[in-house]
Amino acid sequence: MSEFPSKFVEIARSAVRCNACFEPGRLTRPILSLAQPRWIGSKYGAAPFKVAIVGLNPGAGSAAHDAANQEALGLIRAFGESGAGLEAVLEHQRRDMPMWGRPVGRYVRFYFEGLGLDLDEVALLNIAWCASKGDKYPKWMLSTCFHAHTVPLLEALAPDVVLLSGASTHAFANQVRSRLPDVRCIEAMHYAHREGASAEAEELARLRALLQAEREARSAVFGRENKSSSCDGVRHAQLVASLSGVAELAVVRQSGACSISNDRDLQGRTYRIGSRPARRLKDHNEVTWRRLVQLLAEVGVATHAELSRVATGHVSGDATKPKPEHFIDYCIRNKWLVPCE
Repeated sequence: MSEFPSKFVEIARSAVRCNACFEPGRLTRPILSLAQPRWIGSKYGAAPFKVAIVGLNPGAGSAAHDAANQEALGLIRAFGESGAGLEAVLEHQRRDMPMWGRPVGRYVRFYFEGLGLDLDEVALLNIAWCASKGDKYPKWMLSTCFHAHTVPLLEALAPDVVLLSGASTHAFANQVRSRLPDVRCIEAMHYAHREGASAEAEELARLRALLQAEREARSAVFGRENKSSSCDGVRHAQLVASLSGVAELAVVRQSGACSISNDRDLQGRTYRIGSRPARRLKDHNEVTWRRLVQLLAEVGVATHAELSRVATGHVSGDATKPKPEHFIDYCIRNKWLVPCE
């Protein structure tokens, strides 16, 4: 457990011992009658890119899996009583996880095979740590558990990305962003959706793109030491070409060929990061914004032409007509990009 946040055991034990939602006259406990601390990979603490997947609630247990349920319940109960043995609880989950979902294995196929995530570097949480009989999860119960246990654990885990799984979890997105302002919060389809194979493939592709953009942006901003506010022209052009997906090297700064803004006041200047967007961007905007952040974290400043080149492929308005310069203008007007004096 040395690689896990030191507060994990404390928070998990507090949740297991909590009975706030099951006082007489409130909810009823099911077969799995205690809070269920979820998996945190042994390499999570040292992972260069940390992802926390947040679902709504754990399974309630069923007679069909009674032996596994009773084993899990015994391990959780022992942990709650002594404060020791959380590793055994998590190891039981790891062994049982390939069976999660219907058809069997759907959970692992969606989140790990589908998204390319490493189980040992991922944290799993739920808004509600306890299951309830009859699958009843009223808003007051979700809010109580979220603030008492889920938020403190998220703060201790300090993930780069929180993946909110399923529409019912999306209601907590703004609260997550408020409590963890540096975290990228992504609202995702639930693994047990009923939208069909085509919708799932499209969703997985979208999530992979968002995760990759976030990973690259954070690597650029936080992963490099001794960053300089400027670099030589060739290196600068190489970065622009690389980020725009252009194979050949083109010294964009010299050519100025991409400076096609409709607003002449925005041309011919260099820009730096001004502020972070205060609101959640649409997915295609977020991907392009992260590419701009990656460039500017490396080189410090860039021209309108270079920024437009990096935004190549971005669309706005009529989706059939690429208009990267419009997105750059949009960022400037919102002061996410500001001119260098």
